Amino acid sequence: MSWLGGMRAGGPEIVVPGYPVRDCADLRIGPDMVVLSTAAATTDLAWSDHRAVNGWRITYLKRERPSPRGAAVAVTGTYVPASEPLWRSTRSWRNRLKQAMAPFATAETPRTIPLTNIGRVMTDIIATRDTLEALCVVLASGPALRDRLREADVTSQLVAAIVTGALPQRNETQVGARRLTTETLTAMHAVGLRHGVMGRPVPGDTIVPADEAVEQVMAHLEHSPYAAALDIDRAHVIDLVQRHYLDVEPWPFSALTI
Repeated sequence: MSWLGGMRAGGPEIVVPGYPVRDCADLRIGPDMVVLSTAAATTDLAWSDHRAVNGWRITYLKRERPSPRGAAVAVTGTYVPASEPLWRSTRSWRNRLKQAMAPFATAETPRTIPLTNIGRVMTDIIATRDTLEALCVVLASGPALRDRLREADVTSQLVAAIVTGALPQRNETQVGARRLTTETLTAMHAVGLRHGVMGRPVPGDTIVPADEAVEQVMAHLEHSPYAAALDIDRAHVIDLVQRHYLDVEPWPFSALTI
């Protein structure tokens, strides 16, 4: 049993049970709201508050090198007192320590409600965590997509796709080992050759054709004062456009967005 293995379709919701059960909260992603729950308490999260200053998001439980560990929902603002009973009902050692320190926290301090507290770095947890947050970004963009969760086949297909094809987010860095690489990546961002949801395309997104994309980048480089002294290598530009734009694997949400 693992956090990923417990995911299932539950009517119009995607249900992700907390793991271990005693320590963590269940996550239910539905068309009307997102719900966090334990046996003792429940907190409702509004779609309009996703990634808001007074809001919530799916993130890591603990920042460590080489990679942040676990998964949690971070809440801020009025969600902090609203989620107090739920937070106190989770029994991970990290939350027990935080509960002891709660009197010293401020209203601005984000609160993390654990979804899984597996201590070691696991690529499936990282990928699932990032994929669920990307899904929330897409669903928060409008009610039409959220309403599609009411279709049983859509929800079941989404769950199957996430379980078998969860992906980590991509860091769309503009820094390369070579000056030409850095300037080319900067040019790609300047002309809009980037993916808007955590570094990956969503199925159904409009993708600029390869030849057009390369010409846009070449034109930008030719007029950039920062690239004036560089020997522009078209083959290198084609390679970067291919790797950082055209060949980026999309989020596994085709059942929802196509």
